[in-house]
Amino acid sequence: MSDMSQTCLTRIFWIGAILYGVVNPTVAQDYQMSIDIVAEHEGMVDEADLTDHTTYRFYIETADPQDRVLSVFGNDESPTQIIAPNGYFNSIYASGPSASGISLIGLSVYPSLSFDSYITIGIEHEPISENGEVSIQINEDIDQQWVTNLFSPSATSGNDIYMTTDLGGDWSAPETSSNGLAGDDLKVLIAQFTSSDCLSGTLHALIQPADGSEPFVLGQQFNCTDCGSIGCSNETVSSLSCAGGALNVSKNHHTAFGTNFLRKELSSERTAQLVVGGNEARVGIAVDR
Repeated sequence: MSDMSQTCLTRIFWIGAILYGVVNPTVAQDYQMSIDIVAEHEGMVDEADLTDHTTYRFYIETADPQDRVLSVFGNDESPTQIIAPNGYFNSIYASGPSASGISLIGLSVYPSLSFDSYITIGIEHEPISENGEVSIQINEDIDQQWVTNLFSPSATSGNDIYMTTDLGGDWSAPETSSNGLAGDDLKVLIAQFTSSDCLSGTLHALIQPADGSEPFVLGQQFNCTDCGSIGCSNETVSSLSCAGGALNVSKNHHTAFGTNFLRKELSSERTAQLVVGGNEARVGIAVDR
């Protein structure tokens, strides 16, 4: 296994107004998603055969150390999709779908745990409260469940992740935590996947700028093949598209995702179901029509 770090720049998924937003070119040039290759594997790691697997880390790159990634989300208007043709590795030693389920003790005992596939905001293992870190919070639509795809053992382990319904879903960390702060390296970890094939799809993230201005959505598509520049090699792609696509959003939209509530108001016909397990919490909405 050899370690390496190469950044795959992605290009914009869509350009145009959503909800109450408009394109802000200055913001778009300063924020983008990137994908790093952190390990390439050959042979067994613990009980797992990771031959020909690659571990990818997904980041949001920002303009200021105090910029904050509030959440990664998806719905029918701003879909998030992570497609892995050959699936991805989930360690049996992880206790949940996010980085919160990776224990520090486990990392010291089981090397394969370092290569678990997980979602996160800013942390790569269980939170350290002394550093202001907290567990990752997760919402999913019970009509489009994806959380169990990040568990092992699970019947859906390694399946593609979709957040494309009307109610959608997200993963986030509270604004009061240190998780989402970019820090001196100007980047926030949002996911890790270990797979024998490249991953592709779209991601949407909600970002709070350091200057206190309205939060905005960064929406980008990715297609990590051999970890080269994606999209930007095409002469027809504008510099704005290569830099990223950012849109301002209303305070209502920020409240919906930034505090882990669903995007649309619930009518009296809709009931909420809270499922709590370990450090993970997820909310499903059953719609009675």
